[in-house]
Amino acid sequence: MSGVYALLEFDTTDPIANGAVEELSQSVQTQMKMMPKMLQPWQEADLISDEQEQYFVNPMANITNTIWSTANSCVAQSFNPLATAGSGGASSYWDAANGNIIITFTNPGVESVMNAALMMVKELSTNVSNNFMIHTNRISNVIPLEFDITLPHYETAIGYGKMVMYITNQTDNIQNNSPMIGSFSSLFLANTLGDYANSFVSINNVYVGSIVANVSSLSLTDANQFSNAANLVSSTMDTYRQKDTNFFQNSQMIVDRYNDVSQFNRVGQTELFLINNYIGTQNLKNNLANSNIIS
Repeated sequence: MSGVYALLEFDTTDPIANGAVEELSQSVQTQMKMMPKMLQPWQEADLISDEQEQYFVNPMANITNTIWSTANSCVAQSFNPLATAGSGGASSYWDAANGNIIITFTNPGVESVMNAALMMVKELSTNVSNNFMIHTNRISNVIPLEFDITLPHYETAIGYGKMVMYITNQTDNIQNNSPMIGSFSSLFLANTLGDYANSFVSINNVYVGSIVANVSSLSLTDANQFSNAANLVSSTMDTYRQKDTNFFQNSQMIVDRYNDVSQFNRVGQTELFLINNYIGTQNLKNNLANSNIIS
């Protein structure tokens, strides 16, 4: 037998288990046939073939990888490695201030600009790009929710967003989808971050091309352009990741507060007795007295 049922691997040759099987009554079969169709044909096929992972993509993945690889190559060119993790492994770099930068800059004013910019690029290589990739993977639903429910994920952000949309429609007459979309702003950066990434790649090529035997002839104009490009890429990725996180956590807060106050939407007689005579604050008693929420 093929199909979804075959996935159960029920042993029809086992007299113990098979002996307990009974046909559904005609009334039950009729009732089940009246149920709405649970799966479209493509959904049934995907369930059988286990193709659920093909549904979602991260629209920011390619841009983020471009930024990371550019930053990583810049760091490898500019810093003295502390250690290498085995054959073909990634190098790690000193976190001290500028003492581990191995490039000498010959033009006036360039050294201070580039030292600060290169430290920014090292942070971009080690933390900023990785954090942004994880964040956009989560809100794109290409990785599972797992255990961290304080950070936005597609499933939880959609769930909280729907609830907040209902709430704010009634409280503030909000008639758009911003209560849902606010946790996903990083996904809409393709054009902006793509332009910033192209500028960063271009000026990094200029920087790398200026180096001969660890000595750079980079001009001050190009150094400032390098610094500005690195800062735009890094700050944009960090800012939007944090904006999404803040929005999501604010959505959680609203739903938590809603759950606190909505418990009084229907108050039974015994609950009202306890609140009015023993456990309720005067503020709660006044509010309930002025509300038609007694069940």
